Amino acid sequence: MKKIFAFLFACVALVSGMATGAESDADANETELLVVMYHHVSERKNLLNKYVITPEELESDMAYLQKNGYESVLPSQLRRGEIPKKPVMITFDDGFLSTYKYALPILQKYAMTGVCAVVGSLVQEYTDTPNTVSDCAYMNRDTVKKLRDSGVFEIACHTYDMHSLGERKGCAKKQSESENEYRTVLTQDLTQFNTLYQEITGTGTDIIAFPYGEYSEATVNIAASCGYSVMLTCDEKINILPKEKESPLILGRFNRPHGISSQEFFEKITSR
Repeated sequence: MKKIFAFLFACVALVSGMATGAESDADANETELLVVMYHHVSERKNLLNKYVITPEELESDMAYLQKNGYESVLPSQLRRGEIPKKPVMITFDDGFLSTYKYALPILQKYAMTGVCAVVGSLVQEYTDTPNTVSDCAYMNRDTVKKLRDSGVFEIACHTYDMHSLGERKGCAKKQSESENEYRTVLTQDLTQFNTLYQEITGTGTDIIAFPYGEYSEATVNIAASCGYSVMLTCDEKINILPKEKESPLILGRFNRPHGISSQEFFEKITSR
């Protein structure tokens, strides 16, 4: 009888070990994706804040990522399953001209790529009324196309004209709106953006960054119905990429503020 119990115990231990091993293998196959969110880059000290950093800080970040084995990845690569061992996605919101002026050459220098989320109405405004002098100028149609054609950046929708705070926060639903009203308004805006982008580049985009990080399940569903499959939020988290392709892919991001070193910033967010 003792031999029988010993045999059964050994079988249970073996099965348990196999299960634990399978779980370990599964965990080992999961890929963590760090997504960093930048906004404006400026040399003017009076503009520096939570959303505005210096060119030197940006270059320091790229050098840190390269030195620590990170490889940049684009949404198109995620869709194709081309994921490096230690991926990072570098994103720039709002479409400031500084992305073209500073970020493009810095990313090129360090063999990095990025995503730039532009606001359609601002692109059109700066096309109709050119302004490359203001430190807070936005890109126009020509600059957006040059950025996309560089091969370094992919362009994301930051809505056509919902980048504002008021009764509606970004592209979120107003409290006074019905679900149908919200669907109509957001669909029109996102469609208008892609129409503009197709006029500029001849292609559409399936990447969207929600202004101010405001979104809901309804926002995601409407954006997906408009063809957007990669969605950038302001949820501060490290993303665990699914083993199988997931659509839509909703990614959290960490905002990079001015005033701290690259090492301090990256160690703080990756130690969570």
